[in-house]
Amino acid sequence: MFFIRPSQLPPGLKATYIKIIVSYHLQKNDPYQIRFTAGGDRLDYGGLCLSPAAEIQTAKCMLDLVISTVSAHFSALNLKKLYLGTPMPRYKYMWIPC
Repeated sequence: MFFIRPSQLPPGLKATYIKIIVSYHLQKNDPYQIRFTAGGDRLDYGGLCLSPAAEIQTAKCMLDLVISTVSAHFSALNLKKLYLGTPMPRYKYMWIPC
């Protein structure tokens, strides 16, 4: 992360907003969590904006296999906060209010 002044924003690029998320999780060692996210709905990205997933036929075959196997176990998880680590060709900018 780098900080620049608003006057240093390259011409033709827009800055998005920052969303500050504060949460409290009683069951954790450090229950206080703060994270910053950039407003992705206002970012201009020329590449594909998706994360590939399995087709419905693949999921059905997997579930059929689990159901038809005696003493099989199945586990599923939902990744709510997923970061693909995709390199970006240029910097993106956001405003942090003072």
